[in-house]
Amino acid sequence: MPEEQFEKLVLYKATMSLVEQMLREGLVSQEEYGEIDRIFAKKYGFDLSVIYR
Repeated sequence: MPEEQFEKLVLYKATMSLVEQMLREGLVSQEEYGEIDRIFAKKYGFDLSVIYR
């Protein structure tokens, strides 16, 4: 995996880790979590079908 792609993956996973904590704490709904996931996957250039969630 190229360095740039790896860095984007690390940023995506770190971001989604924070969003997962927000979900557990009830700050976002499951639907909002899904939308946030799609937004950040697109931002970091990932196809959701290839990201292990």
